[in-house]
Amino acid sequence: MNRFLKVCCVMALCMLSLLATGCKKEEVAPQPTATPAPTAAPTPTPEPTPEPTVNINAYGGYPKTGDVLGQLTIPGTNVDCTMYWGDSTTQLNKGAGTYTGACMPGQGGTIIAGAHTNTYFRDFEYVELGDEIVITTYYGEYHYEVVDMKVAKATDTTTYDLDATEENLVLYTCYPFGTLQPTNQRYFIYGKYISGPEIVEGEIPADSSASQPTA
Repeated sequence: MNRFLKVCCVMALCMLSLLATGCKKEEVAPQPTATPAPTAAPTPTPEPTPEPTVNINAYGGYPKTGDVLGQLTIPGTNVDCTMYWGDSTTQLNKGAGTYTGACMPGQGGTIIAGAHTNTYFRDFEYVELGDEIVITTYYGEYHYEVVDMKVAKATDTTTYDLDATEENLVLYTCYPFGTLQPTNQRYFIYGKYISGPEIVEGEIPADSSASQPTA
């Protein structure tokens, strides 16, 4: 009997040991804490590059009426002619004439230039939106983009804005294209300023003969 009790006690102890082992919770190893990635510093917005400037006095000053202002070209067309300051018959017989009542390239306003349709501006009909206009003056090179074209009466003064505060280019010629006789219509090409030095010194001389641009 005592032997039986001993066996029972041993078995009970084994059962208790097994139960205790089964109920023991498995210890989970702690997971390493992820280190947050460093936050990148914001990239500073670069300051816009200012347009270059030019001292007109270093190039002989402002032109006089009849002086050569530069060369006007429209790449992709045959428009490539001398540009004069002034738009009288004398200048228009030699190239493109610039209206002296408006601005010169680099003055930050409206530039108006015309030429005859049967000569220097004959290729106007092939100019397209987005084309480039280049004016190479004696004091710097200027680039404009064609943004509009239209036909209007020669007397329509709404075709240009002499009070504009941003540089822009207006080219015009008689219409229909190629005509040999004076007409009462003009074909206008409008250029948006892209690049070129700003004139920072001096004033354009007054020209009492300036009234309205002619062609």
